[in-house]
Amino acid sequence: MLLTGSSALASADAVELTRAVAPGGTVYLLGGPGALSPSVADQVTALGFAFVRLAGADQFATATAIAIATALDPTGPILLTTGLSFPDALAAGAAAAHTGAAVLLTAGGARAPATQAFLAAHPKATLYAVGGPAAHAYPQAIALVGSDRYATAVLVARRFFPGVRAAGLASGVNFPDALSAGPVLGSSGVPLLLTGTTTLASVTGGYLTTAKPLTVHMFGGTAALSAGVTTAVWSALG
Repeated sequence: MLLTGSSALASADAVELTRAVAPGGTVYLLGGPGALSPSVADQVTALGFAFVRLAGADQFATATAIAIATALDPTGPILLTTGLSFPDALAAGAAAAHTGAAVLLTAGGARAPATQAFLAAHPKATLYAVGGPAAHAYPQAIALVGSDRYATAVLVARRFFPGVRAAGLASGVNFPDALSAGPVLGSSGVPLLLTGTTTLASVTGGYLTTAKPLTVHMFGGTAALSAGVTTAVWSALG
């Protein structure tokens, strides 16, 4: 997962695509032209890659377009999170990468038409509601709802990553670091935990103390995760 500006491909992304993608390979653009402009697609093409745009009329339809394109198991799990704020979706993304699940979005505590249509086509899927708004929208789903975003991420980690020996940690105040980290963590069998910028969230520290992972991968510089957070992580691990 690479992040770029909406109007032009970031130079770091161009370097990474050239390194990681075989010549003539496919790059997936997530979102419509309002999110990633045609100039981004043109720059991808100029690098020698094909591109496939996965997009819908809104964030809810884009999420279903991604789920359809990945040809997920129709009886597999589906993780529902609100599409009106980001934190719950970050932890859910790592779990989805680990389990081969789809992440679909609710309109806060209400149901989005695109999500409803996808669920109607997958009636045997097991539904998980990650966060309070999704649980309100789908009370029949298995609820993973903590007292805040940090506690919800811990519940996701405990549910989908039992006995894990590593953990990822990123800011829960802003989304870019965690958004990039989630897919690679999840595909490696590692959960994503969230914390504040200057203080380790107490519930996150409690998880680290009890789970005792051998490795904690911290994402972002000291502006995202301060030296104080690093010190608290070491303390939690004993």
